[in-house]
Amino acid sequence: MPIGFYYCLVHKCTLGKLFLAMYGVLATYFSCVMIRLMLVLAPVTCIISAIAVSELLRKSMKSIRIYLTQGQENSSASISDDPPSSDKPKKEKQSNPTYRFKSIKPRIPFDAACLIVVFLMFTLSNYIYHSTMLASEAYSSPSIIMSSRRSDGSRFIIDDYREAYYWIK
Repeated sequence: MPIGFYYCLVHKCTLGKLFLAMYGVLATYFSCVMIRLMLVLAPVTCIISAIAVSELLRKSMKSIRIYLTQGQENSSASISDDPPSSDKPKKEKQSNPTYRFKSIKPRIPFDAACLIVVFLMFTLSNYIYHSTMLASEAYSSPSIIMSSRRSDGSRFIIDDYREAYYWIK
């Protein structure tokens, strides 16, 4: 979420991103003051974190794409022994993709970009697995009677819902 705040406030700031950042700051403050307001924080946390993941993936994939296209340029240049002739029209040189990417240098090194992409994919897939497992455990056996342990180890049964249903009846 902090990286998402950076991209909302510093990198290409728009009114929508400014609104999200203000909503995020206020929701964070009020959810720290009152835990019930965590429900207000959840949507903005997802949106701001998605902005951060999206920007990190975009920059990493751009660096990987530049590296791969320059690698193809170098391999095709080493295969062809003919130097480019000067009698070719300039339109052909501009439409040729090998002339387009020669001056572009990646901001993130190739190894670091691959590491970022693998780390994000691993983290996101583990999060999906973790959420699925917790949801299946929480919703598989619903119960209206809860139990807890006292400090001496004895069991304490909380059946407030059952008593409330009996009273409604």
